[in-house]
Amino acid sequence: VWDKDGKASGWSEIAHWRMGLLEPDDWTAQWIQMEQVKDQKYRQLEDQKKSEDQKKPKRWGNINNDVRYPWMRKTFDLSSPVEDAQIYISTPGYYELYVNGKKVGDDVLAPAYGQIKKRHFYHVRDVSKYLVEGKNCLALWMAPAWYQPAYGFSGSPIVRAQLEVETAEGLLTVGTDESWKVRNSCISQIGAWGWNDFGGEQWHATEYIKDWNQASYDDSSWVAAVEVQNPGVICSWQALPGSRLSSPLKPERIVQHEDKWVFDFGTTLTGWCRLRMSGIKPGQTIEMEYADLDAEREHLAYRPSLNKDGFQTFNQRDRYIGGAEAEDTFCSKFNRHGFRYVIVSGLTEKPALSDAEAMMLMTDLPEVGQFECSNALFNDMYRISLQTSRSQVPCGVLGGGEVREHEGYGDGGSFLTGFLYQFDSASLYRKWIQDWSDNQEPNGHLHNTAPSQRRHGGGPNWGGQMSALVRRMHVYYGDLAQVRQSYDQLRAYVDFIESKTKDDILRAYSGYSDKPQNYQFLGDWARPHPDPKNTRFIFGEWDEREFFNNCYRVILWQDLTDFAKALGDTAEFERCAERLAALRPLIHATWYDAEQGRYKIDLQANLAIALLSEVVPDALRPAVFKQLEDDIVIAKKGHLDAGLQGSAMLIELFRRENRQDLIALMAGQVTYPGWGYLVRELNVTTW
Repeated sequence: VWDKDGKASGWSEIAHWRMGLLEPDDWTAQWIQMEQVKDQKYRQLEDQKKSEDQKKPKRWGNINNDVRYPWMRKTFDLSSPVEDAQIYISTPGYYELYVNGKKVGDDVLAPAYGQIKKRHFYHVRDVSKYLVEGKNCLALWMAPAWYQPAYGFSGSPIVRAQLEVETAEGLLTVGTDESWKVRNSCISQIGAWGWNDFGGEQWHATEYIKDWNQASYDDSSWVAAVEVQNPGVICSWQALPGSRLSSPLKPERIVQHEDKWVFDFGTTLTGWCRLRMSGIKPGQTIEMEYADLDAEREHLAYRPSLNKDGFQTFNQRDRYIGGAEAEDTFCSKFNRHGFRYVIVSGLTEKPALSDAEAMMLMTDLPEVGQFECSNALFNDMYRISLQTSRSQVPCGVLGGGEVREHEGYGDGGSFLTGFLYQFDSASLYRKWIQDWSDNQEPNGHLHNTAPSQRRHGGGPNWGGQMSALVRRMHVYYGDLAQVRQSYDQLRAYVDFIESKTKDDILRAYSGYSDKPQNYQFLGDWARPHPDPKNTRFIFGEWDEREFFNNCYRVILWQDLTDFAKALGDTAEFERCAERLAALRPLIHATWYDAEQGRYKIDLQANLAIALLSEVVPDALRPAVFKQLEDDIVIAKKGHLDAGLQGSAMLIELFRRENRQDLIALMAGQVTYPGWGYLVRELNVTTW
């Protein structure tokens, strides 16, 4: 590198890079699957699991939950030393790769969750150091993840893997095909892998084979894999760090609850629990339930999710069935839980506090910012915000409702800006933009979640997070390429929303039917209920939602205007500017009461978005801002009264207007409602 005076720097260390598999024909490996082979012992286990799971409430109707997580393996010989070896693995489910018995990579729940009906991610792993001269074994432990019967997929998980080994003798390729051997593993699925029933895993210790992934293991009794049709979706390298586990977290206390033991880890997290057990007898069943709220705060809970002990579990649970070993350790492998408490039943001996530990799981994004000030409450709020961010991106998806939903709701975009001050977010944001892109309908509609496997509630602001993400990539990272790549799709989404207008005013609609449903045209979402003990959602009247979403519609048009200007698209810039010049006064006139000199809907969120979108005429901005300020300072006595979107709108508005005093006023309240109340009165550890 030469400086402005032509002076050369020293040499850097040598770096290297390589190309991936760029064309479909570069893949010579076949897609394979295991045909379910059910012996008598397995059928008995199935019947037992069915009997127990039938007692649990089902949300998705008649779903086949008899899902086993298969082992797959292939042995081959190498006659000379390895110079380089790379393996490419693609699957819509989860996998663990083993080479000669050693797990490759420290990431878990791989690959990231994507729009699997449109795109499968692949990994490239360097396995040079794992291979030896002579006999070798490639092994895969598979799990379906979202590749479930409930979402239109049949059979066990599918996978395609291709090993390319360079030796002095040339290139050797070993790919998945019907020569691979397969067998049911010791893990089967609990739950339907759907809303309120993500369940967990059942580990049957008698079915575990310690050396199943070793080259020396005799797999002659295993069956042959089945080659299946190429799913015909896009195959992309996962340009995103994997999900990794934090250092173990020890529980703060253990409490006996009737015949069960409750481990309290002192903080809510998304991740795994590792439980060490002793005194286990063959066939003994030990169950772990995972809860984010305890029985003492039952009044805050979502009541259908409570177990019989009063813990809010959302049917999250794992099960261990003992084998020959009297001592063993259980830990999740292909699922995750959102929890603070682990309720363990079936133990015959009292556990010690050291018998359990939790590991947080998140996409491995580098931390890039820290915050500290002289206000202890604000420092606590930052710490909680950081913990919340870590708990909300376990598999490359932001804002997934970790205890019961696992899908990337668009309202997770409410903390996009704060998140990128905490973490190097570019790769995550690009990946999430791709998810939104992959789920766009031909008519331009963007679903309320990305990825999206089923229809979920939301509104224009949910799909609009694709525009918000692109805007932040441009403003914070200077990424004009992302603007160019997403430009046409964002215009298509705006055109879709425009198709739902009447007399140029957006009216309530559903993206999935002709009739607007209560959950399908949300405005500001989940503002505080007047009663702190009432946890029911406030949806808001239709007129209130239409006001909010018409202002949000203007923000989308403003984004298009800015993107067109950045790309030098003069014609589109002028078209968008003309639309804004017409829309802003029309929306203002529709909801503004000129006689009263105020907006008819004076909720904090609606006033904030009207100001932020510049729907308010310049001459009236001081009066409308004063209306909003008076509501916060006088009517609400300094308190926040907005939901997910409204809170973000308020903070962004006050930041632009240099009114950080109002942000500090709302943030500093320790009585209901507000963040300070959650910290000081409810002792929350995540939002």
